[in-house]
Amino acid sequence: LLESSSGWIISGSPDLSAFILLLVFLFGNVVAAVLFIVKGEKEQSLSGYVPDYVEELAQEQRIKQELRIARDVQQSFLPVETPQFRDLDLAAICKPAYETGGYYYDVVQLDEHRIAVTIGDVSGKGIQAAFYMTFIKGILHSLCHEIDSPAEILKKVNRLFYDNAGRGTFISLVYGIIDLEKRTFRFARAGHNPVLRVASEKGDVEELKPKGIGIGLSKDRFDEHLEEVELAVEGNCVLVLYTDGIVEALSESENFYGTKRLNMMIKRNARKSAKEMLDLLAQDVRSFIGKAKQHDDMTIMVMKFNDQKQN
Repeated sequence: LLESSSGWIISGSPDLSAFILLLVFLFGNVVAAVLFIVKGEKEQSLSGYVPDYVEELAQEQRIKQELRIARDVQQSFLPVETPQFRDLDLAAICKPAYETGGYYYDVVQLDEHRIAVTIGDVSGKGIQAAFYMTFIKGILHSLCHEIDSPAEILKKVNRLFYDNAGRGTFISLVYGIIDLEKRTFRFARAGHNPVLRVASEKGDVEELKPKGIGIGLSKDRFDEHLEEVELAVEGNCVLVLYTDGIVEALSESENFYGTKRLNMMIKRNARKSAKEMLDLLAQDVRSFIGKAKQHDDMTIMVMKFNDQKQN
């Protein structure tokens, strides 16, 4: 190879020069082909490549959307508004800990003077608990117009639930029937928190705990451990149903709200309307919790029976 004023030229025999030119040409084509292939593969791979964090964000958004839908569906199963009755003042509230959960309360008018009320809590949380509680609601609604005995209804509920739910899941429940004509409340309690009653002039709170174990714990022993109770609910009697999310609410210092504080609040406000009592109870629980995280669903129902002499 000799250098000239115009650049590099090839010196030597014509055959050698042609051979070298051929090599240069082939090498250039090979390089170009390789570059083309690499570039094409890179563009193809880049066009189909989605970073992991983008897929994770998309999946998270899908889950959030599904949970919002599940929450809306579950909320739709709760009473849209509390029914109003002349001799009964009733108010209820539910605050779930998560988007969905095992909380449930209901009010069903059976006829002109009888009302079925229930409150329940599924072991566990989340979508599975919400599913089981929806299942229970369906059973109760199919039976409440056919069977008058709260205990017999709960026995049927337990048999159906035990046969269809997995072991390890259970439900605590109170189901009762208010008869405004007879002024009575008949109920059965399947391992749930006590029914609280204020009936005396002093405003003392009585904890009613008839026998009963949780739904789904046993198929055979459930019936023999279930007790039905009938109460007289004369003028200004107050009944309170609640889930353990109320008394087990934790403060920032990790202290429980407790039954003592709940009973004190009920006694102090027993002369107020059901809605006023409920609002004050909810406000007191929120104040107690402060900035601490809510760990369980909180549901409470207040029923106050008006004095017929005032009507």
